[in-house]
Amino acid sequence: MNIEYDSQADALYLLIQPNRTVNKSNELEEGLIIDLDKNKKVIGLEILDVSKKFKLDQIFNFSVKGINKLRAV
Repeated sequence: MNIEYDSQADALYLLIQPNRTVNKSNELEEGLIIDLDKNKKVIGLEILDVSKKFKLDQIFNFSVKGINKLRAV
Protein backbone atom coordinates (compact mmCIF):
# COMPACT_ATOMS: atom_id res chain seq x y z
CA MET A 1 0.00 0.00 0.00
CA ASN A 2 1.20 3.49 -0.85
CA ILE A 3 0.07 6.72 0.79
CA GLU A 4 0.45 9.96 -1.15
CA TYR A 5 -0.35 13.50 -0.03
CA ASP A 6 -0.68 16.39 -2.49
CA SER A 7 -0.38 19.62 -0.50
CA GLN A 8 -1.56 21.83 -3.38
CA ALA A 9 -4.75 19.82 -3.82
CA ASP A 10 -4.94 19.00 -0.08
CA ALA A 11 -5.72 15.43 -1.09
CA LEU A 12 -4.63 12.14 0.44
CA TYR A 13 -4.60 8.99 -1.69
CA LEU A 14 -4.28 5.48 -0.30
CA LEU A 15 -3.24 3.15 -3.10
CA ILE A 16 -4.14 -0.33 -1.94
CA GLN A 17 -3.51 -2.37 -5.10
CA PRO A 18 -0.86 -0.64 -7.22
CA ASN A 19 -0.90 -3.03 -10.18
CA ARG A 20 -4.60 -2.66 -10.99
CA THR A 21 -6.38 -0.32 -13.40
CA VAL A 22 -9.15 1.95 -12.17
CA ASN A 23 -12.40 1.14 -13.94
CA LYS A 24 -14.78 3.25 -11.88
CA SER A 25 -14.65 5.88 -9.16
CA ASN A 26 -17.50 6.39 -6.71
CA GLU A 27 -17.91 9.33 -4.38
CA LEU A 28 -19.11 7.72 -1.15
CA GLU A 29 -19.73 11.10 0.42
CA GLU A 30 -18.50 14.60 -0.31
CA GLY A 31 -14.72 14.47 -0.64
CA LEU A 32 -14.38 10.69 -0.15
CA ILE A 33 -13.79 8.80 -3.40
CA ILE A 34 -13.21 5.08 -3.83
CA ASP A 35 -11.54 3.63 -6.95
CA LEU A 36 -12.59 0.18 -8.16
CA ASP A 37 -11.25 -2.20 -10.79
CA LYS A 38 -13.42 -4.01 -13.36
CA ASN A 39 -14.21 -6.72 -10.77
CA LYS A 40 -15.37 -4.06 -8.27
CA LYS A 41 -12.36 -4.65 -6.03
CA VAL A 42 -11.03 -1.62 -4.18
CA ILE A 43 -7.86 -0.16 -5.67
CA GLY A 44 -7.61 3.08 -3.76
CA LEU A 45 -9.27 5.72 -1.65
CA GLU A 46 -8.97 9.49 -2.04
CA ILE A 47 -9.80 12.04 0.65
CA LEU A 48 -10.19 15.64 -0.51
CA ASP A 49 -9.68 18.66 1.80
CA VAL A 50 -7.91 16.26 4.13
CA SER A 51 -6.32 18.93 6.36
CA LYS A 52 -9.80 20.29 7.13
CA LYS A 53 -10.94 16.84 8.27
CA PHE A 54 -7.83 15.55 10.06
CA LYS A 55 -4.62 16.82 11.61
CA LEU A 56 -1.89 15.71 9.21
CA ASP A 57 0.37 14.50 12.03
CA GLN A 58 -2.43 12.11 13.04
CA ILE A 59 -2.76 10.75 9.51
CA PHE A 60 0.90 9.92 9.11
CA ASN A 61 1.25 8.48 12.62
CA PHE A 62 -0.25 5.03 12.21
CA SER A 63 0.44 1.41 13.01
CA VAL A 64 -0.44 -1.83 11.30
CA LYS A 65 -2.23 -4.50 13.33
CA GLY A 66 -3.15 -8.02 12.35
CA ILE A 67 -0.69 -8.12 9.44
CA ASN A 68 0.03 -11.80 10.10
CA LYS A 69 -3.63 -12.55 9.27
CA LEU A 70 -3.34 -11.12 5.74
CA ARG A 71 -2.70 -13.34 2.77
CA ALA A 72 -1.64 -12.57 -0.78
CA VAL A 73 -4.48 -12.18 -3.25
